[in-house]
Amino acid sequence: MASERVDLERFFALSLDLLCVTDPAGTFLHVNDAWETTLGWSPHELRGMRIVDLIHPDDVAATAEALARTAAGERITNFENRYRRRAGGYRTLAWSAWTDGPGGLRYGVARDVTRARRFASEREQLHVAVLSLASAPSYEATVAGVSEQVVRLVDALAAVTTAAPPVVPVWTHEHAQPCIATVGTPDRAVAPLVVPLVSHDDHSVGTVEVWLPQGLDDAERHRRGALLHDLARAAALALERARAELAAEVALARTSELLHSISDGFYALDPQWRFTFVNPAAERFLKRPAEEILGRSIWAAFPEIVGSTFDRRYRDAVASGHRETFTEYYPPLDRWFDVRAHPSDSGLAVYFVDVTESVGASRALERRAEQQRAVAELGRRAVSEAGPHVLAGATVAEVVRVLDPALVGVGELVDDGATLAMHAVAGPSGAKLLGTRLPLASIAGTALAGAAVGAAATVVPRIPGPGEAGRQPLVDFGLRSDAAVPIRVGGSVWGAVFVASQDYDAFTTADVVFLEQLAHVLGAALERNVAEERLRDLAERDVLTRLPNRAVLRREVDAAVAAALQQGHTTALLLLDLDGFKDVNDSLGHAAGDELLEVLGARLLALAGEDATVARLGGDEFAVCLPGPVESTDVTRMAEAVLSAVEAPVPLDGLDVTLSASLGAVTAPMHGTDASVLLRHADVAMYRAKRTTGRHWVSYDPVLDSAPAERLAMITELRAAIRTHELELYYQPVVDMVSGEPVSLEALVRWRHPSRGLVLPGEFVPLAEQTGLIGELTLDVVRQATSQARRWHRRGLALPIAVNVSVTSLTDHEVAHELVDLLSRAADVVSVEVTESALVDRRARAVLQELAGAGVHCAVDDFGTGYSALAYLRSLPVSTLKIDRAFVADVQDGDVDLAIIRSVVDLARTLGLDVIAEGVESQAVATRLMEVGVHHAQGFHYARPAATDDVLRWLVSALRDSGGAVGDAATRPAGG
Repeated sequence: MASERVDLERFFALSLDLLCVTDPAGTFLHVNDAWETTLGWSPHELRGMRIVDLIHPDDVAATAEALARTAAGERITNFENRYRRRAGGYRTLAWSAWTDGPGGLRYGVARDVTRARRFASEREQLHVAVLSLASAPSYEATVAGVSEQVVRLVDALAAVTTAAPPVVPVWTHEHAQPCIATVGTPDRAVAPLVVPLVSHDDHSVGTVEVWLPQGLDDAERHRRGALLHDLARAAALALERARAELAAEVALARTSELLHSISDGFYALDPQWRFTFVNPAAERFLKRPAEEILGRSIWAAFPEIVGSTFDRRYRDAVASGHRETFTEYYPPLDRWFDVRAHPSDSGLAVYFVDVTESVGASRALERRAEQQRAVAELGRRAVSEAGPHVLAGATVAEVVRVLDPALVGVGELVDDGATLAMHAVAGPSGAKLLGTRLPLASIAGTALAGAAVGAAATVVPRIPGPGEAGRQPLVDFGLRSDAAVPIRVGGSVWGAVFVASQDYDAFTTADVVFLEQLAHVLGAALERNVAEERLRDLAERDVLTRLPNRAVLRREVDAAVAAALQQGHTTALLLLDLDGFKDVNDSLGHAAGDELLEVLGARLLALAGEDATVARLGGDEFAVCLPGPVESTDVTRMAEAVLSAVEAPVPLDGLDVTLSASLGAVTAPMHGTDASVLLRHADVAMYRAKRTTGRHWVSYDPVLDSAPAERLAMITELRAAIRTHELELYYQPVVDMVSGEPVSLEALVRWRHPSRGLVLPGEFVPLAEQTGLIGELTLDVVRQATSQARRWHRRGLALPIAVNVSVTSLTDHEVAHELVDLLSRAADVVSVEVTESALVDRRARAVLQELAGAGVHCAVDDFGTGYSALAYLRSLPVSTLKIDRAFVADVQDGDVDLAIIRSVVDLARTLGLDVIAEGVESQAVATRLMEVGVHHAQGFHYARPAATDDVLRWLVSALRDSGGAVGDAATRPAGG
């Protein structure tokens, strides 16, 4: 017993944890020296004191309850309360306690977690601040949120304290003043910490100045400064993104404002002949408010035109794809209308004007109407086309057609506003000016100079002639009068639209108004182009690390391979995945994980050099493309350098975190000649590196990385299954979220294996992709879907079926040729779905264009998951965007994904596209989606994928419940 007593005393003396023994009443009987180290109370002082004498008043009740639980025989762990320090203040202790022995003695072990809790709270404050900035609904809210979140974080860090409240900066759209925050008595002997708000292109958008408290060591000052820098980076990115989104919204609003302001009536019809837009002039002419007809078909809203000239000419325009122009009498209103119907992929745009009172009007009135039509036509093109230079040429063409001046052009201010560069010019003298640069000083006195310098519409009825003061170059072309209007972009003068004549006093006020309207449209298009370029840049970079994303990497790899093939050298691609990254997130939190990824991304970028491309592919996966020429020694050196960079310690929350990585390397053209193949082979090599003991990087080896026996057997079985029709289709409906009525179906392939049972596509579709069987598989799916769709159509279920088509099938010449043939003959019952990768592949886009020409509709599946396909949405025949389930899943719990979905809906609405949300699994999620304008969805909340007979029963039931039409034959089994 004496030796046990000595061992207990030695354990008490050496333990860094706070140890104690109390009697049943909670009075200290024995404590160790750690109490004095942590709280300042000596063991002698504590003996005889009660536990509750040291507890914070707010924690007494919870502590008493915990003591009662131990008295009842329960062992408590990780119980936290606050203990009073002898010198004042409190420390937070985490406890484990139990009762043992015949006397009911209570044993306790505690650890001081005050510092850890404070660090966790500060990181949580940073996380909350970043989320708040990311979810701000507008630019103004983002600006206000930056100041608010800076002050909140500074307060959480106890970094500022004066009697005066913190100074909150005043933000404007153009300027940002410093945010200086102080509280109490700052350490004025030390310069304030200046935290810059810097965008990804090193453009400063503001600063934050903070005085830290006195008495901090260098490590603590650095740690708190790092938190403030993290918030500053997030704030700068949020401000930049909000500003880009605001610019895009303003540009779109200006285009919409134009259509509202024109004097012609205008309405737009979708492919189902439903009204999607009605301007005020149309409401006035038709004597009907827009809200009464929007969403209704034109035949239902105006049944009198069925079978009339309006009916016939509208259908002719859609069928031929050419504009129809006619004048027709409308009996219900006793009015004559001049109508222009313009067909497009998104429906029919109709411009019309009441000409009842203008019969026999003068030529001047006809010229004015032609001007309005020209403005409307340019406005229509501005809505559907984003090419500013194309619109500049169209502007010149419209002016020539309407005014027929001797000279017309569009000039851009360059050289800091001192010179006009002539971009689009027409007229007998135009060839001499196109591409030239006119110093503004050389054309002083002309309307062109007046508009460019004075930023106002200008008319010069008489240009100074030869021998007169201020002789101008325009006189050399025989021009005697001119008119010009400024083109404004973002509040500044971008350039001018001008006309000139060989006659004096050639241009009227009406002509100037016409030019102003054209310049307004052109300016709006230029401004939208700038905003879209900014958004496109943001879309091509990883938000966290600001490294290029997968889409950019694929483009750079393809370019490097093309150069290697042309010049006869070698290029390389390295793919690495961090080992143990999940442990960092689980142990230190996602904020620490994000910080680690940022540090590693910066290291790889510095290591690779300017010629290489470093990309983050998602999660903890990075890639490095070495454009070449490279040798095998270069690949080895870079791979080992990358692994060393990853393995170097990263300080996180006071800890030096060390990770390793697994890396796969491929070279081109040896291991492949396009990005898809090289990425796949690099991925195979990387996973072999993960399985290889003692090594962390390997180069792709066609022998070692070939399929094992089981995989080869499955390939053989899959090839036979395709040819013997063991593959079958399941169908999942897409529904109208308001009515619940099914609107289409998606065909999903399953493999009915004789021994494995029903095999899901995730187990065999990637195998088909890797072995070249995907083409045969896709053709089999298309044939089955087409056959089933036609059977259902004959029985009264006229629902289109969408089939998924891979990029590989679209780029395989033979498969693509047969696909086009099959789908062209089934365009009325079958559509296709492709991923965004198909939009960025040139060969795939060509096949999609051919399918569109045959009337086959196309949807972009998993939209928003990493590829930047915005540039192709306007030019490709895409009718639908399917929002990936990754964005849909969390909309109920946060606003970030909902904001992304709202942006996709706005983009789709601008481009005339439908939107379908995938993976909707609850009514709460469906409600939030409908709030941001999503009308169609699919997911388990509505129906799971099902075999033919099961989905038929569901469709019949759903159509009857929603009031849809169901043919009698549809109620019979699907096999009939």
